Amino acid sequence: MKRMKKTNFSKLFNYIVLLTVLITMLMLTGCGYTKEEKAMMKKYEDVAKKNAVNYVNEKYGFKAKITGTRVLKVDPGPVPDFFPSPTGMIDVSMTHDGIDFIVNITGEDVSTDGKDDYQKTEIEEAFAKRISKETGLNIDKLGAKYKKDCRLKDKFTDIDSFLENLRAGGAKVVISISAETLDGISENNLKSLNYDGMELLIMSCRNETAEEIISNSKYFSTHQYDQNFYNVNSMDNKLFEYSLFMNGYAYMSSNKDVYCKKYEMKKVIEDVYYSYEDQNGVNPIVTITKDMAPANDWSRASGKAKELPTFENPVRIGESYAVDFDGAPRVQVFIKQEKKDKDDKAERYVALQYIDEDGNEVFTHIHPTKIEGAYSFCIENQKDMRFSIMINRK
Repeated sequence: MKRMKKTNFSKLFNYIVLLTVLITMLMLTGCGYTKEEKAMMKKYEDVAKKNAVNYVNEKYGFKAKITGTRVLKVDPGPVPDFFPSPTGMIDVSMTHDGIDFIVNITGEDVSTDGKDDYQKTEIEEAFAKRISKETGLNIDKLGAKYKKDCRLKDKFTDIDSFLENLRAGGAKVVISISAETLDGISENNLKSLNYDGMELLIMSCRNETAEEIISNSKYFSTHQYDQNFYNVNSMDNKLFEYSLFMNGYAYMSSNKDVYCKKYEMKKVIEDVYYSYEDQNGVNPIVTITKDMAPANDWSRASGKAKELPTFENPVRIGESYAVDFDGAPRVQVFIKQEKKDKDDKAERYVALQYIDEDGNEVFTHIHPTKIEGAYSFCIENQKDMRFSIMINRK
């Protein structure tokens, strides 16, 4: 009988433990919501639907179509709760004149006290027009995030009233905005802006295709970028992953500090590119090389690769490359993903080989990000840097 590999047994054991924990917790919390609880939530939804229709009609003067509801539940905190209690508030999904939006309103009693994001696109267009005028840049696309969910009680009429309403009662509300342009940018474009509590990122895209890629990427389309705005270095590192598509960016923090980065991009061979920060006199070069250790040197058995996890059977995918940094602190590499067999489930990683400050030869690896069908990864300046894509073949 074939012996089960130790790693597979370990995975199976972990699955069994997890399943046991889940079953135990389900037993402790009961078999779900009671009939009475389900009836109560159904009542909340029915009341909220009527409230939402009346709220929209009262605020905007039209009757919107309901497309769905979501019962909001109490946050259980760090202790898991598979059946948390409803809060009484409902998110009612609606549509009108081609615009999909959400109304957040109570379902406990009759009320037209709600909030919504119906005017989000209108607000973003108003900001794009205002920022274009004040920066001298042609803003093609803009996304804004405010009040966490972009839902407002007050009807939007103009930018100034919008900002005043956000900060009513002395509230400190930060507005996070990302915008795209095909124009060249500099710090001077942002220095004329004077908005309290606004974080503004303007990216100069290489062309219209690159602009679409950035707009549609999850990082920007779902406003994940604002999670990095608290730290300029974190934001800068994340944006560098997309530098293949950007000439650079300009950023103004909520404290009105302004930063600017410009990128250069070069081709190594077909489907292999790299980018770096534009600095005077710096011209890093990435080339194909045969001067890289055999893949086996990254295996557990070789004893050369110290960083975990080590691999049993590393296999190189494609070419190996060498980097002459020429003083650049880092380069971002983009390699088109290869065609895979349907049974190829192996994870790709980037094997690195270089000489550290103490003169030691280092064998390590990093994991690439996948962007638009390419592996994107940052390589820091190290002596005699070489790299290649590898897998751990089972």
